[in-house]
Amino acid sequence: MELGSTARRALGNAASPLFYRLVDGRARSGRRRAFVKLMETRDWPLEKLRELQEQQLRRLLTHAFEVSPWYREKLRDVPDPARFRIDDLRHLPILEKSELQQHLDQIAGSARSAPDARENYSSGSTGTPVRLYQSQEYRDWYAAELDRSYLGCRPFRLGMPRAFFWGTDIDSRVHRGLAGTVRDAAVNVLWFDAFALRRDGLSATVQRLRAFRPALVIGYVSTLIEVGRALDRKLDGLAAVITAAETLTPRERGMIGESFERTGVRPLRDPRSGDDRARMRGARWPPPGDGEQHRRDRWSGWAASKRTR
Repeated sequence: MELGSTARRALGNAASPLFYRLVDGRARSGRRRAFVKLMETRDWPLEKLRELQEQQLRRLLTHAFEVSPWYREKLRDVPDPARFRIDDLRHLPILEKSELQQHLDQIAGSARSAPDARENYSSGSTGTPVRLYQSQEYRDWYAAELDRSYLGCRPFRLGMPRAFFWGTDIDSRVHRGLAGTVRDAAVNVLWFDAFALRRDGLSATVQRLRAFRPALVIGYVSTLIEVGRALDRKLDGLAAVITAAETLTPRERGMIGESFERTGVRPLRDPRSGDDRARMRGARWPPPGDGEQHRRDRWSGWAASKRTR
């Protein structure tokens, strides 16, 4: 089922506020609890935050000892998890990508068989996709952090339209067909598979984007640079642009800012500046990973070569 951007916007604007008001908190209660906790702790003093971080770190290390044969071996010589402190982090071994690829089942141990464990993959854009397991608790906290990031882009509210330039077939498949259309309408999202975009199709992409009138545009740095170059006039209703996964260098930040300034969005700024009036944000989520290494090779078929690890 494929709806035009205008129809998607109308459906999402009608359905999404109701979803977030009446359904979201009940259907995704773990995510809601995580979000409330994040909002409660955001203004805590540093000492109290550090205490919470150390409690969570001890809990994580204890879990690793209990379920993972790999970590029971690797962590034999680190301080006792029950007394572990942030200052002891230097004693922890770094988990290399190659180790995760070769020994995942041993690393995950019995946790991979937990009822809420779900297998997931990285995009594979730098080589072979990395397989991993994620718990429901992880998924709830990850999603809650994203919601908090979105709400930092005033005047955005959950239920307003968002456009994503993201992912590969692994990420994009959940947005396809009737189920994908219904899901996207519920959360008011228009999804573009960033790995499938081409320069000769950007004009049509921008037309779809403009018809959808997103309040937020979220995407890879390299993708948003190209989309920004294709913009020729204002995107009505746009409140903020969020960059993700790839490092946002000063040069690239300026390029995106210049492109979207032409559309009426205020200049890109340092999100640490405390200027609540700003409408452009440079963020880094998900946490920096293998995407750091290939921001200019993101567009398949465009780069002369593809960097692999």
